[in-house]
Amino acid sequence: MREGFFVGFVGDHQVQLRPLKDVEAYYIEQAFSIYGNSAEGKEKAAAVLGLSRSTYYRRLAELGLR
Repeated sequence: MREGFFVGFVGDHQVQLRPLKDVEAYYIEQAFSIYGNSAEGKEKAAAVLGLSRSTYYRRLAELGLR
């Protein structure tokens, strides 16, 4: 089992759950790559992700993408 993953079963199906922080980081990185680093792009990315602009900027800084 990979570290940071929870593996369990739902019925007959095996599921792997990643920590929410990892999933959030993945989506923020994807939005950043799609919408870019401009102020307008960051505003669009924040809206698509359902985050306030300030929260999106803070997450970018935490991920070293700012």
